[in-house]
Amino acid sequence: MKGKIRSAMRKDVEIITELFNSEPDVLLGDGETKYSEDDIESYLNNRLNKSFVCEVDEDVVGVLLAQFWKNYVYLHTIVVDAEFREKGVGSILMNAMEKLAKEEKKYVIELFSEIGNKSMQSFVKKRNYEKGGKFVFYSKKIRF
Repeated sequence: MKGKIRSAMRKDVEIITELFNSEPDVLLGDGETKYSEDDIESYLNNRLNKSFVCEVDEDVVGVLLAQFWKNYVYLHTIVVDAEFREKGVGSILMNAMEKLAKEEKKYVIELFSEIGNKSMQSFVKKRNYEKGGKFVFYSKKIRF
């Protein structure tokens, strides 16, 4: 797969939102709440965040969002259009993030994965990421 990587831009907000909301493992907390274009735009505008898109034939087919802190990177989300999975798009996106992390001398890249998201867990294991055993993740649904 020959994909072109670039930084995400304002013009990508709609397609990024569609990609996020098309993948159940990416939906917010309760698995039902969808992302809005405002959510994505505010993420893109935050100076800590780096975002990459992968284009094939000028169409965005994958996105990676990460926070670049002083000493480490937190991989927030990676989503690839279902039609382009298992074709190297995720690897192209991860390579871009890892390259930038190395250039910026970050010591580690961290991420969380949904327990049931076996494809993501397999993907990162193949890339030599190690499963942590130090943290337990909690969340609380806010009722309105």
